[in-house]
Amino acid sequence: MGGERARRLFTAVAIPGALAEEVLGRVKAGVPESGFRFPRPDGLHLTLHFLGDVEPGRIDALCRALERSLVRIPGPVDARLAGTGAFPRRGEERVLWAGVEARSGALEDLLAAALVGAEEAGFDVAEHRSRPFRPHVTVARPRGAARAPETFWSLDLSGTFRVEAVTLFESVPSERGPNRYVALRDFGLVRGDVEK
Repeated sequence: MGGERARRLFTAVAIPGALAEEVLGRVKAGVPESGFRFPRPDGLHLTLHFLGDVEPGRIDALCRALERSLVRIPGPVDARLAGTGAFPRRGEERVLWAGVEARSGALEDLLAAALVGAEEAGFDVAEHRSRPFRPHVTVARPRGAARAPETFWSLDLSGTFRVEAVTLFESVPSERGPNRYVALRDFGLVRGDVEK
């Protein structure tokens, strides 16, 4: 008898719906839809830690550990989208993104807490800790060998939002269009002084 299937999980900061719609509208106006795939507006997010395939029996312990680690982070955090970029680099794009900025160290603190929680729940985070953190929101992926047009690099993708929680998401494959990202649990940041 087989058990439940593993679930593809990640921790992230959700981008509010109105801002997500606005930003994706700007991207679609500057990037040809025929050559690119776009995320769903309701799934736009800043990934902190991709956990991969997680057995369902581990999810409760993961949530408890994330609750303990993230409750220490003061919030809310005021953040903003700023600038465009690509991975691995311009001219060889596999991912197009909008950068995310906040007060010094705020996003890094969220990442660190998410990694501590995952590690306490028994996940290996050593490789993730060794990678540089470039806070970003994926806004498009090329189809085949398509490259971002010049118009993408000059797009104004700015916008502000308030981070009040980190969310554990499940990536659910879709038969049509991009994956759906289903929020499993929100971990609210402890109320602190709001940035001026």
